[in-house]
Amino acid sequence: MLGPSQTGVSLPVDPRRHWMGLMATYDPALIVKFSDKLYSKSRGIIFAHGFVGFIGGSLFSLVLLFAVPPMKSSGWAVWLVCAGIFILIGAAHGRAKGFELRLRAQIVLCQLQTEIHLKNLQDHIIRSSL
Repeated sequence: MLGPSQTGVSLPVDPRRHWMGLMATYDPALIVKFSDKLYSKSRGIIFAHGFVGFIGGSLFSLVLLFAVPPMKSSGWAVWLVCAGIFILIGAAHGRAKGFELRLRAQIVLCQLQTEIHLKNLQDHIIRSSL
């Protein structure tokens, strides 16, 4: 993964972006930091969704136990089955969401890498034409 010191890209700022003396500057380190945050967010999302599934499954089993009186005798089994199913559903949803975040981070890093290669190519063409 690229670090902030490895990017080496400094692009000129468009003069049309001036507004009341403020100018937005391009910072490739910010892009790397954003992708790192996406990766760290994707790591915790599977556990979080699984935990929410556990809570949802527990609540669903309580509702089921009170709604269907014959099931009260097998309360722990109903709770285990409901919690287990909901944990699996939550973890699967979390895995899909985590993949989405990792994919977005990869797209951002790919765009940055493309920009770095194009900048290096541009510098090489300029040097070779002199």
